[in-house]
Amino acid sequence: MKYGIKSVSMDELARELGMSKKTLYQHVKDKNDLVASIIKQRLDQDQDMCMSLIQESENAIGSLIKIITTIIETMSQIHPSVFYDLQKYHEDAWQHIENHEQEFVMQVLRRNVERGMNEGLYRNDIDPDLVAQLYVLVVDAVIKREINSTLRFEKVFVEVLHFFITGMCSEAGKKILNEQLDR
Repeated sequence: MKYGIKSVSMDELARELGMSKKTLYQHVKDKNDLVASIIKQRLDQDQDMCMSLIQESENAIGSLIKIITTIIETMSQIHPSVFYDLQKYHEDAWQHIENHEQEFVMQVLRRNVERGMNEGLYRNDIDPDLVAQLYVLVVDAVIKREINSTLRFEKVFVEVLHFFITGMCSEAGKKILNEQLDR
């Protein structure tokens, strides 16, 4: 995550782990297998963390802010070439990410919109499925750097967060949002 995937060899990984390359290959079939396993494990950890943040949040707005703040912190530690490397060289790992977006992320966002509507914090005329799909599309574009890559990742993510939450909020929700952002 620090240097990119392609730039790190299995020899370097084995040396960093303090084992021979032969020993490393007793645990993984090849670099693709290793990368896919790491991505799958990381996505599982992220899902657990996300569910924990949702449970400890007092409302839908707080939940979304906590989740996205955590995503920003995590993503800012990842070398930009990692996503390119995953897409180009590690199809299985990239497919784990795509599945995660389409299954878990969409579900979390849909539930968040429904929760916010039930709490009176989001507008009642929102289509939860459409909002979830739009958010995933925008975040995907940010991750893939399809949006102006001269902007800092964190700045783009914060603007996306603000744009989506503000657009969903009822008047009561806007008040809560401003209180949350002032903290």
